[in-house]
Amino acid sequence: PLALNNEGRTTAVLQRKAARFAAQEDYAVRRALCLNDGQVVQDECKDEAQEALDEEYELINEQFDARLDVLGLIGYGRYDPQIVPAQFSANITNTYFPLVVGRTLVYELVNAEGIEHVEVETQNVVRTIDGVDCRQVRDVATFNGVVGEDTLDWYAQNQDGNVWYMGEVSQNFEDGLLDNLDGSWRSGKEGAKSGIQMPASPVVGQAYRQEYALGEAEDMARIFALDQTATVPAGVFQHCLVIDEWTPISPGLDHFERKYFAPGVGLVLAVHLGSGEREELVEIRN
Repeated sequence: PLALNNEGRTTAVLQRKAARFAAQEDYAVRRALCLNDGQVVQDECKDEAQEALDEEYELINEQFDARLDVLGLIGYGRYDPQIVPAQFSANITNTYFPLVVGRTLVYELVNAEGIEHVEVETQNVVRTIDGVDCRQVRDVATFNGVVGEDTLDWYAQNQDGNVWYMGEVSQNFEDGLLDNLDGSWRSGKEGAKSGIQMPASPVVGQAYRQEYALGEAEDMARIFALDQTATVPAGVFQHCLVIDEWTPISPGLDHFERKYFAPGVGLVLAVHLGSGEREELVEIRN
C-alpha cells in the first residue's frame, strides 16, 4: 500500500500543485492579451485560452501519474544520492559507455520529415561539477542540415564503475536562432541531483534515475535485456545491453526509447517505441 507521508509522493503532489499554479498564470496572461482584440476575436481568444488551460491540466495529471509509476519502480523515499568527489574520475571506462577522448559517434534518423543527423564528440575537456571532475561530451543535432540542438553533457565514473550523469547545457534552436535552454541542469544547482547514466553491473529489471531536476530533467532508465544483437549502418554489434529510457515530464509510449549499447562502443541504436523510428549509428570517427 502507498504510504501517505513519504518524501517521494509528497514531492510529486507538490510538483502537481506548482504546475497548476503555473497553468493558471499562463491562462491569466492569455486572457489579458485577449482584451486587446476586437470583440469577435476576443471571444475566440478566450475560448482558446480555456482550451489551452484544459490541455495543460490534463498533461499535469498525466505527469503526476507517471511520477507515481516511477516511485513504484524505485521506491517512495527521498532521492538523495551521496556524491563523494574523491571517489570519482573523469576517465570513463565502463564497457557500455566508454568515453574515448577524440572519438565521435555519428547517428542518423530518417523519417517523413527528413533526416536528423547527430554527432556526439568526447572532448579533451574536464569540468568540475558539484566538486566532481567530469568528462565533457558535445552533442550536436541537425534537422535537414539546420542545427536544432547543441548540448554539452558532463559525466563521471565512480570507483565501482558506475557512470554518473552530472549535468548538461542544452541549447535549442529554432529557424537558426537560439530559442531556449530547456532541459539544462547541473548537479548541486537549485536542488538538481546527479543520476546514473550507466551501471557497472546491469541487471534485467533494474530501474534508476538518470537525472533529477524537478520539472526540467527527470529522465529514467530500466534494464530491458542483456546480450542482444543490433544491426545498423556502422555494423553488426553483438552482446548489446538494452535499456528503456523515458521521462515522466513527457508521459506516454511516444516518448519511450529502447537503446542498444555495444561493449567498447556505447550507444549504437535507439528505437522510438511509439513510432518505431530508428536512430542508428552510421559512423565511428576516432
